[in-house]
Amino acid sequence: MKIAVIIPFYQNEPGILARSLDSVLRQDLPDGARVEVIVVDDASPVPARDEVARHADTDRIAWRHVRQDNGGPGAARNTGLDIVAADGGFDYVAFLDSDDEWTRDHLRNAVNALEQGYDFYFSDHSRPGVFDSHFAEVDIVSVVGREAWNRATRLGPFTRGFAPHALDHAMLRQYLSQSSTVVMRQATQGQHRFDTELRHAGEDRMMWITAALSGARICLSTRSEIVCGRGLNMFFETASWDSPGIVKRLGSQLLRGQKLMQLDHDASRQWIARDFRKNRRLYSYLAVRNLLKGKASDLATLRPLMKRDPLLPLRMPFLFASFLLSERRKTRTAAQ
Repeated sequence: MKIAVIIPFYQNEPGILARSLDSVLRQDLPDGARVEVIVVDDASPVPARDEVARHADTDRIAWRHVRQDNGGPGAARNTGLDIVAADGGFDYVAFLDSDDEWTRDHLRNAVNALEQGYDFYFSDHSRPGVFDSHFAEVDIVSVVGREAWNRATRLGPFTRGFAPHALDHAMLRQYLSQSSTVVMRQATQGQHRFDTELRHAGEDRMMWITAALSGARICLSTRSEIVCGRGLNMFFETASWDSPGIVKRLGSQLLRGQKLMQLDHDASRQWIARDFRKNRRLYSYLAVRNLLKGKASDLATLRPLMKRDPLLPLRMPFLFASFLLSERRKTRTAAQ
């Protein structure tokens, strides 16, 4: 059994990657499993080479490092997937972000579940200082639906398996499968690739949605098997409206919304449309606000949005005003 571990790398501080690599080294691997770790350095300011070189190949784990021009996390993961496809012989592909760490049983749990006839595995995870359980934050049972949850097959004490398309609606509604928790059957993963247009946010979620909608048999573990670290993170570093990258991140999320709107999925169409309208107003508000403050507009983010909505620049001042009035009404209501 051969497992590829793909790690996209872009960090400003040394030592972060070493913790992720060590968590792979500590894995209690399934019997007969051999792992190849592929670190894709996406033109990181702190190169990955030295930290990878400290890990020597063993009879169970091999380490590979490639460096490429900066293309974003999706492009880096795609490079890893291309290597896997070219080399052949891999049974499973696992993803790990360069600042996250696996519990020692993550790969064993994933393979044990996937070997029971499933294609796509993910688990709960924690982010110290933010939440102890992502599944508790999103209320995994409510998102999946009580009926679908009860119909799921018990694969182990903490693991459930679902029929094809049983989780389509849940995957469209919520970001359930954080990238470092995902392990996929290579034959199922096939030609699926991360959307590099979604450079600043959402490329991973779009990939998992695509897998679900393609009919992948999904299984999940309610145990937290990943501890998220504190390296560079586009989402959490742009939580504030004054963050330098907030417009880029929202632009990528809006572009993902445009693409989801084109999906033929009636059960989630209303929710997707509502979420899209909310993101479009917020994106427009912050983009116009930056212009009014004399900040340069981010045309690289706007261009792909205009391909699907050429009139967006004309709509943005009205969406800005609509958002501003809505926020003022909320403020007045809260003060009463």
